[in-house]
Amino acid sequence: MSGVSKAEEEKKLPATKKPDMEYMEKMIPGGSFRCRYDDYWTLIDANEGLYRFIGYTAGEIRDKYQNRLIELIHPDDRAALSERIAGQLKRGTTVISELRIICGDGSEKWGWISAELMLNQNSEPLFYCIFIDIHEWKNAQEKLAESEQRYAYILSQ
Repeated sequence: MSGVSKAEEEKKLPATKKPDMEYMEKMIPGGSFRCRYDDYWTLIDANEGLYRFIGYTAGEIRDKYQNRLIELIHPDDRAALSERIAGQLKRGTTVISELRIICGDGSEKWGWISAELMLNQNSEPLFYCIFIDIHEWKNAQEKLAESEQRYAYILSQ
């Protein structure tokens, strides 16, 4: 025990002026967005976290890609992702996947997405999505795998 009371610890905590979902959404290392369930996963709207992660503004996505999120997904991942989504939707309305995004600066980043397919007020199918930045975790995973391969090689000699 540190000798500091719970009341003293609580005094050190920052006070939130607006403890709501908007505040919590800002805590997501990534972002949230809605898109159409069409061939292009056409973006409807997104929070600032998503735009920060991908390195584009809403206007740039609209002007350069006509809001087609499929254009941001790594070309090598598009077909497999489409198949994975179709397979998951046969079992329910939730889709979960990892994918690579090509960002505004040309870099490639890993993300994890959880999406729920729902009908909007016009009976149009939309994905309501949470996108999490897993880029550093995936890089650490790859480095660990490389290290394990080197270790296995050394032991086999």
